[in-house]
Amino acid sequence: MRQRVALRNRHAAPPGSERARARAVSVAGLVPVVVLIAAATAGCGGPSDPEAKLRRTLEDAEAAVEAKDLGAVKDVIAETYADDVGHDKRELTRYLAGLLLRNQAVHVATRIRDLRLESAERAQVEMIAALASGPIEVPTDLARLRADVYHLEFRFASIDDRWQMVHARWRPAAASDLFQ
Repeated sequence: MRQRVALRNRHAAPPGSERARARAVSVAGLVPVVVLIAAATAGCGGPSDPEAKLRRTLEDAEAAVEAKDLGAVKDVIAETYADDVGHDKRELTRYLAGLLLRNQAVHVATRIRDLRLESAERAQVEMIAALASGPIEVPTDLARLRADVYHLEFRFASIDDRWQMVHARWRPAAASDLFQ
């Protein structure tokens, strides 16, 4: 299966600004990533396409984290959630609430390394995610913002026609993993 890659950032500089011009020069090497994002978006089917629904779920979860909307984040976690360190949905929600409360602002940049549908009702997602207090636009922002970068592995199940996370595994990742 061909790997899809997407680096997402909701906080782009305004077009024509000095910051936008500097960013355009510094990310010229990321042009292939932009092409892949466009291809991944174009490849998403209609509302009944399980992969498209899962990608929207991931996008919505990212937006909910950035908005510090714990209720929306919680909706993505299945009641049957369990992970390798013993968290259930309640404990994971408590952990995420603490994370969101401790940080005045949360900005997320992600790159999906692999998204596999095992069936129309089961999927696995592997991604790299960076969490920071400010927008992550170029690789040097990770160090400047002291971003936390993680390698994440999720298992999702389609429950009542909604993708929900039933398992997660995470570990620290190198900042360079986000831009590879």
